[in-house]
Amino acid sequence: MKALVQMKGRAIELRKKGLSYKDILTEIKASKSSLSLWLRDLPLTPLEKKYLKERQDSNISRGRIKVASVLHENRLQRDRGLFAVTKQEFDAHKDDSLYVIGIALYWAEGSRRSSTFSFTNSDLLRRKHLSI
Repeated sequence: MKALVQMKGRAIELRKKGLSYKDILTEIKASKSSLSLWLRDLPLTPLEKKYLKERQDSNISRGRIKVASVLHENRLQRDRGLFAVTKQEFDAHKDDSLYVIGIALYWAEGSRRSSTFSFTNSDLLRRKHLSI
């Protein structure tokens, strides 16, 4: 019983310093429900509320960054797999002239500015303009 009273006193002391439940539970071996019961009548100062809010926002930001990083890595891994499959398919058909022409037509963009039919590649590094 004495140990329980000491744990409760330590929990109150830590909460007054502005620590969150999670931080207090790392130091005190008690259940979260016990901690909640012990601290329910202990009001937080505006400074403590601000500190806890900042920590919560910081944790949310870190979580968002972590999720974005995982999603980015998943996309890169998926793209590497698609590239490997596409390369195999291209290697299998690269000697077929109709296949190569089909790829070129797909890659090019059409233009209807004049009475002639033309293909234009909008890639600034490889700009070509062919009129038929």
